[in-house]
Amino acid sequence: MSLPAREVQPDKYYHDRRINEGGFEAVPDYITQNLRHELRPYQTEAIGRYFHYYDVNPSRDRSRGLQTLFNMATGSGKTMIMAGLMLDLYKRGFNKVIFFVRTNNIVEKTRENFLTQNSSKYLFTDKIVIDGKVVEIREVSDFSDARDDAINIVFTTTSGLHGSIKTPRENGLTYDDLAGHEVILLADEAHNLSGDTKSLTKEEKENDSSWEKTISKVQENNPKNILLEFTATIDLEDADIFYKYKDRIIYRYDLKAFREDGYSKDVWIHEVAAETMDRALQAMIISQYRKKIALSSGVWLKPVVMFKSRLVIDSNSFFDEFKVKVHSLNAKDLEKQRNNAEGILNSAFEYFDKEQLSMADLSDELRYDFAEERLISVAKGTVTPEEQRQLNTLEDKDNEIRAVFAVDVLNEGWDVLNLFDIVRLYDTRDSKNGKVGKTTNAEAQLIGRGARYYPFVTEGTGEEMRYTRKFDDNELEPLRVIEQLHYHSASNPRYIQEMRQTLREKGILADEGVIRRRLELKPEFTTTTIYQTGKLWKNERIVKKPVVLSQSTLFGSDEYNLRPIYEVELPSHLSRDIQVFGSTTEQQTTESYVVKFKFLDIPSNIVRHAADKNKKLRYDIVSKKIEGIGSLEAFLTDKSKLGGVEIQATSTRNIKRANNLTPDECLFIAEHVLEDVAADMSLTDTEYEGTHEFVPYNISDIFDKKIERNYFVRGNGDAEFGLSQSNLVDEAGYKTNFHIDLNREDWHAYNDNFGTSEEKQLVLLIKKLIDDLRQKWTDVYLIRNEGGFKIYDFDTGAAFEPDYVLIANDNRNIGVSWQIFIEPKGGHIALMDDWKQKFLLKISEEAEVVADTADVKIIGVPFYNSDSEAKDHTIETILRSL
Repeated sequence: MSLPAREVQPDKYYHDRRINEGGFEAVPDYITQNLRHELRPYQTEAIGRYFHYYDVNPSRDRSRGLQTLFNMATGSGKTMIMAGLMLDLYKRGFNKVIFFVRTNNIVEKTRENFLTQNSSKYLFTDKIVIDGKVVEIREVSDFSDARDDAINIVFTTTSGLHGSIKTPRENGLTYDDLAGHEVILLADEAHNLSGDTKSLTKEEKENDSSWEKTISKVQENNPKNILLEFTATIDLEDADIFYKYKDRIIYRYDLKAFREDGYSKDVWIHEVAAETMDRALQAMIISQYRKKIALSSGVWLKPVVMFKSRLVIDSNSFFDEFKVKVHSLNAKDLEKQRNNAEGILNSAFEYFDKEQLSMADLSDELRYDFAEERLISVAKGTVTPEEQRQLNTLEDKDNEIRAVFAVDVLNEGWDVLNLFDIVRLYDTRDSKNGKVGKTTNAEAQLIGRGARYYPFVTEGTGEEMRYTRKFDDNELEPLRVIEQLHYHSASNPRYIQEMRQTLREKGILADEGVIRRRLELKPEFTTTTIYQTGKLWKNERIVKKPVVLSQSTLFGSDEYNLRPIYEVELPSHLSRDIQVFGSTTEQQTTESYVVKFKFLDIPSNIVRHAADKNKKLRYDIVSKKIEGIGSLEAFLTDKSKLGGVEIQATSTRNIKRANNLTPDECLFIAEHVLEDVAADMSLTDTEYEGTHEFVPYNISDIFDKKIERNYFVRGNGDAEFGLSQSNLVDEAGYKTNFHIDLNREDWHAYNDNFGTSEEKQLVLLIKKLIDDLRQKWTDVYLIRNEGGFKIYDFDTGAAFEPDYVLIANDNRNIGVSWQIFIEPKGGHIALMDDWKQKFLLKISEEAEVVADTADVKIIGVPFYNSDSEAKDHTIETILRSL
């Protein structure tokens, strides 16, 4: 039943609730330090909203355990959220978990995520430490032997849990068993839990035969049980489901937000008007193209192709046909695909020609890379453990699989990052009366899984961009091909339109209104000395050296600081009664004794044990903060490092000398000192800063001659964004309010401007000033920064891409050059980006130019805003005064 128009609109309801319920809490160290990977911003918010709901929200019923749902996009790392919540709930006293999901495949995948330490997908650090104690993650069949020092997990399918409870057996879960424990129920792909809400008959609901009822009864038997549900897909337009979950969903992060934040590949549909084997060959060629482009840029990549069939018999038949074809593949087969090649396929052949790779050599490569031993077929309904292992490790370097043949088994729960091509081997539609069919929806869901971003960095991209798209600003960047997924389909206009619409509705494709624009540096600019030999100065981001909150440098070293004395008060283990109303002067006092010694005087085995328990003092963490240590042992024992610091221990026992300390006392001291050291050095937080030195880079290397970029013209908040400034009315019929023929303006380096209204008005201001500027400057050029370079905030290292740089040579002072960073900014976002303006203003005073001969003046000016400029003429005044 769909929600009536007058009822609550789900998207608006959750948007308003998110705002009204305020912010989210910080994620504590005992979560972040025990997870293998750093949390992404949206994952931090998800966990933070959980803390807000658990600890702060006054409307939560605290007499019952939590019942919450996280509605998060496919590929957003829901299992990472689960891992973080399990750590927190363990600290709160919950150490028994039932993880359940619809299919065995997802159970196996999650078992590896939670239990297999040597897996690339393992979620936790090698040693989990909470409150100074090591915590184990262990699998159990029931909770009869659950350990208090471990997180005990039962992995099962939903139907398996239902069957086990309804038909009790030895070493299995029962209602009575679960009633006696406070249990965390973790439900992945939780939209399946709502099937009963929509589809059960009255009789089924009454006779308590559904597994949804089973989960509800587990909750009812012990009100303290916690139910945490996770799904990317939930039908909130259905009234029953909306009202069931409307107050349980504490965080929503849909595919649209996931894509717009850059965490997914871009999805393209590649239409092929040819037979299925031609579709397959084209996908292989494109896949090999991606592999070569990546490797040529220093990125290791083994791209995977999926061949999707409608029926098992069809998949098996094509699998056999494919093996035969690959075995006999030759240059003639590839030449056939070159004919009429368009789009990415044409780019592939152009690249092969450029690299002088013959079709004979390419066919040799394809025969090897797609040989039978590098193929896997999972068309059947069940997947063997070995096949599951191969599917779960497709990104690993020792996994050579290049192609997967499947029907439906991978539609849910499949985690794969290096899938770049999906080939649809059939040409049927199941949509009727304008309603998208079940098959099309399932295909869109599969595309969403394949759209997960393959993380990589290159020399020109920072580590902070590893997990997000890097080249949206230039579609011509060669590495864009490994930021894209292609869905290869027969040329069927009606199906393609239906699929596009479905992908848009799911947020996988951008809305209508996307226009591709091309910018080109003017030929006359590229022939100038400024472009060919000129420099642009910019700074770099570096890791901050650790700054200890307290105090002095040890033994003259300037690499890190340690306290000269660490004070520890040993527990007395004494107890006494104090009279509540007695005089304070009559209370007995306990005499204290102080002993001083060096940290290295503590037996080394005890120090090592204390260090092993302290998760913040792993060598890989410490070595990032402290330069020049060869091992953690050296740091702990060296006289010039921690071994040489003084310990002052206070005790109610007259210790006299360090060697009179008991082993337990030594361990207590070592643990407390190491905890203080870790806290002082903030070892787990990587902090950055921007260098004050600005070093030269070739202008010709920074600014691309040709740039292609997609603009979302309709519905975009930045007025004029995507509209040509050079054309009064462009080919799409859009009209600019700030027309100027930039082809005629020799000071404007690019032939057009598709920026915001603020950017266009800045260009008009420079046109107004250009004659006056040329009275004092020569070689004056305004260059738009389309992702060409970043500069980094001096204090935080935050990256900033100024929209424009104005460069010029001084004709009053020969040898002096000017470089001025300018950022147009609308008033509605100026406050949010105020740190950028503060940084720009620091540049003029603090930038240190690294140059052999040239005298370079690097200037940052306040934000350009058309409204304030009309009143105060701030930028005009500054440019005239330089």
